[in-house]
Amino acid sequence: MSDRSNHKKVQIILLKAHKGGINYIASGYESLKTVESGFAFAKRAQDLCISLASGREECSDELIHGSIAEMREIAQKAHADAKATSAMFDANKQEFTEVRQGHNDETP
Repeated sequence: MSDRSNHKKVQIILLKAHKGGINYIASGYESLKTVESGFAFAKRAQDLCISLASGREECSDELIHGSIAEMREIAQKAHADAKATSAMFDANKQEFTEVRQGHNDETP
């Protein structure tokens, strides 16, 4: 990536900012996975509650235990996704901090 200047310091700052921006977008996509996992958990919990509240005979112990097991798996995935997303955003913050610290008033 280049700008219209030939200043090496400016080029370095722009390159680092561009790389940080690309990584920030990747973090956004990772956060969508976390949201999808959370939504899947909520949907499964809602379905189970509706089944329980309806009083239908088809809401067996096996269905309840199966639903809870599925929700546990979804929750574990959501937790892992959230940790990964948090780590990515922390890395983004560090990248942008380094860009900001690399810039000073003497940079053309």
